[in-house]
Amino acid sequence: MKLIVVSSAYDLENEIGLIELMFRKGMQKFHLRKPNYTTKDYETFLERLHPKFRKHIIMHSRHNMVLNYGLKGINIGRNHKRTRLKTFFKILKMKLLYKNLVVTSEFDSMGQFLGSKYPYDYVMLSPVYDSVSKKGKRSKFNHRKLKKVLRNNESKYEVYAGGGITIDRIEKCHELGFDGVAVMGGIWESDDPVAAFEVCKNICDNLKIDHGKTE
Repeated sequence: MKLIVVSSAYDLENEIGLIELMFRKGMQKFHLRKPNYTTKDYETFLERLHPKFRKHIIMHSRHNMVLNYGLKGINIGRNHKRTRLKTFFKILKMKLLYKNLVVTSEFDSMGQFLGSKYPYDYVMLSPVYDSVSKKGKRSKFNHRKLKKVLRNNESKYEVYAGGGITIDRIEKCHELGFDGVAVMGGIWESDDPVAAFEVCKNICDNLKIDHGKTE
């Protein structure tokens, strides 16, 4: 199993220090999503982070910063999909400038997920469980159907479970057939985010993919 850490939507005390410590302890994918951030806020955040860690960051907005800061890639959200043609040409242009650009997306329904045709590097389904950090956001996924789709390898993507992912649900996501988990509230709303990350990582490292996909 693989692990993605999604940033808190809000600023936290010593947040940069916590993130850098997670990187030192083996974090490979960090999704940066701060809905209330301006361009300047993102610039400040990235400039405070040690440059050697920037190559692991996926941006959920302000995609052009990927090129300026040498980041890992971009996430295509709901708003980007509304301007599909514009977004397609933006991605094409960015890939010409940055061959190793990683492009990801997320889906909140099975219909959207199975109907997607864009060749994303990986995708997230969210919320698989009722959200921890977004109170009132409930899952629309039928777990029995999810298991059938993922176990039969009907998806062409590497698929991560997001939304409501807590330490005790990681193994359940593995049983459903996910390739990994994307954790947000399960880490940032804990008393010790770094310790929670380490527990999540250890669980993921010990769970092998056994449904026709490889790590």
